[in-house]
Amino acid sequence: MSVVHVARKVDVSSIVDVHISAFPGFFLTILGPNFLKRFYSVFIEHQDAELLTVEHDGKLCGFAAYTWNPDEFFSYMKRHYGLSLAFAMFPGLLRNPVLTLQKLYRAMFYRGDKAPSMGNLALLSSIGVARSSKGQGLGSILIERMCEDLSERHCKGVYLTTDVDENQATLRFYEKQGFSIHSQFTQSGGRQMYRLVKEWDK
Repeated sequence: MSVVHVARKVDVSSIVDVHISAFPGFFLTILGPNFLKRFYSVFIEHQDAELLTVEHDGKLCGFAAYTWNPDEFFSYMKRHYGLSLAFAMFPGLLRNPVLTLQKLYRAMFYRGDKAPSMGNLALLSSIGVARSSKGQGLGSILIERMCEDLSERHCKGVYLTTDVDENQATLRFYEKQGFSIHSQFTQSGGRQMYRLVKEWDK
């Protein structure tokens, strides 16, 4: 049986374990558990954000982190946690100094990568399911619960960003959840990204 909860501080370590399992080799994973703990804790703390978890047979197996006010949320994160997050990046800096410095520079100006034409949409910042729990529909359960929450908050939709290249399985998953491609953009380092949007109040 799968159950969705609003995350608590005590859940953060398990959420980090799921992130590391779901995203091996990704940049945030490379930054290490200390960085991830600080990052996800802000979603619990901030009034304009939420962090959901899904448990299957009593074990935390997935999470979804989102905000309905990306500008304010990331501004708050930088004001209150910028220094501690920068220090937490230190292990990643040792492993890959050029990439880490590039990402740190980009993070200084990050506001959620929303296109001006997208209006007032919430941002799904991160969603992950442990590799051992894939194929059980937990990602779909999290997205459904998130959309219910955002609709109750009078949001008209939600967007996310994901890679263009070598990402067909992820793109198919989001298409099944009702997302469509809004636009494409280039991140630092030439990384090609899609903005995907799901709207329910047009």
